[in-house]
Amino acid sequence: MKALISILIFMVFMTGCSEDPRLENFKFQITPANPPIIFAGRTLTYVLGEEVIEIDIKGPWMLTGFNVVNDNDRTITLVSLEYRVTGPDGKIRVGDTFSYVGDDPQNVFGVFKAEGDINCDGFVTDDDLTAIPPQNCDLDNANPSYIGTKFYIHDLMQGVKDDELDEFRGGSFSFQVRLEGWFGGPDNAEESFFKEVYFSVGSNL
Repeated sequence: MKALISILIFMVFMTGCSEDPRLENFKFQITPANPPIIFAGRTLTYVLGEEVIEIDIKGPWMLTGFNVVNDNDRTITLVSLEYRVTGPDGKIRVGDTFSYVGDDPQNVFGVFKAEGDINCDGFVTDDDLTAIPPQNCDLDNANPSYIGTKFYIHDLMQGVKDDELDEFRGGSFSFQVRLEGWFGGPDNAEESFFKEVYFSVGSNL
């Protein structure tokens, strides 16, 4: 019986420690590394032709981008990027995410070409050893990391309003970023993809 328990514990330990190396090869880092958190709200105004669009950004919020290195042998497509926030009060919330990057006919969050994919065909093959990069790569144009897109992560203390927010100034916000999508391009999903990234940011006083 003790031997069986030992084997079960060992199996649980191995399962908990194992990770798909492809996830480790997909490196995700926010930029700047320590983005400021602002408690005051703001209104963003965009002009699209004759239409004026206003977006209210609720505090506390931060404006951040990210750097991605995809060291796999094929493109990765993300369809969801969720920021789970643990505020200074210890409660976990999901921050609202907003970015304006124009029309997105693919309806995906981002497409990330493999680092070795020189000819921009979605895969790393021997052909890339002698390939010349194309003048325009659609995979790069759909990569928010490559084009430098910034995101407002806002309303981090959902349910706490107005003057009540002041008592949380100077506190720390811990983030769990949940990335979900698939291996392959936006039109050829091959296998599901899920990764979590963690970081903390101190707020202003």
